[in-house]
Amino acid sequence: MAQKKTPLLAIVVPCYDEAAGLEYTMERLSALLQEYKAAGIVSDRSAVWYVDDVSRDATWSIIDARCAGDASCKGKTLDAKAGPQNAFLTVQLQLEQA
Repeated sequence: MAQKKTPLLAIVVPCYDEAAGLEYTMERLSALLQEYKAAGIVSDRSAVWYVDDVSRDATWSIIDARCAGDASCKGKTLDAKAGPQNAFLTVQLQLEQA
């Protein structure tokens, strides 16, 4: 019998000036993803992607610091204000290249 392959989950979080509540969101999503991984619901390669849309506050520094110590956290910053739809496209393209 073939072993069932677990799906790769990419949670995409578009961010723009989110510094005030971002750390709480990151904690909650990280815990949820770890729970899913431990239960075998998703692949161990699954991750939460935080895409910064040229924030004016400390959003990117929070993302960068968190992702430096967490393999399930991926951070990306856009070059210009592009909107949330481009956050999803950016992650899709990144995953297709992997």
